[in-house]
Amino acid sequence: MSTANARLESIRNASGGLMLAELLAQHPDVARRTAQRWISQWIDGGQVTAIGEGRARRYLAVRTAAIAASATEEDLFPSYIPLSADSRDIVAYIDQPPEARKPVGYQRDFLDAYRPNVTWYLSESLRRQLQKMGKTAQADAPAGTYSKAILNRLLIDLSWASSHLEGNTYSRLDTRELIEHGKVAQGKATIETQMILNHKTAIKSRRPRHV
Repeated sequence: MSTANARLESIRNASGGLMLAELLAQHPDVARRTAQRWISQWIDGGQVTAIGEGRARRYLAVRTAAIAASATEEDLFPSYIPLSADSRDIVAYIDQPPEARKPVGYQRDFLDAYRPNVTWYLSESLRRQLQKMGKTAQADAPAGTYSKAILNRLLIDLSWASSHLEGNTYSRLDTRELIEHGKVAQGKATIETQMILNHKTAIKSRRPRHV
């Protein structure tokens, strides 16, 4: 049996296929570039197929590839959602047939050591950070405070966008300063300032009265 055929047989004998690193570990006498060239030839010849991307890319003999193809397209992660390289590796690993994945158990001692309200899975510093991130700054504010803040932001954005479409040179920050603090931007024509104020008045007049 030739050297290349011996390596191909290794892939055929692996029910879940082999990653390149696994193939090289079984045959350390083969150079990486040589193995990559053989794999490319096997794929072109229809003897081997590849699933996954990056480090998780796995090569299966065509006769075992049908197992991996059992999932329908609906089961696969949508290709139009951008992912990082690490995320693509994870998705590729999950898309493998179950027998190709490495079994992972859980740490029983870790679970048994937990005592509700006595021990914590997260460190104190991380718990403080998460609490700070999730704390609502306006928890004690009157009802509707948050909604009014959103409406005021929308008022600024709409006033700026409408004026910008008409050639107004006010920036979004200048518009905010004018609407919230009555501060006129330096170097701007009076007609531009009045335009933004007019848009503000028009938008407010169309707002629901109960808000």
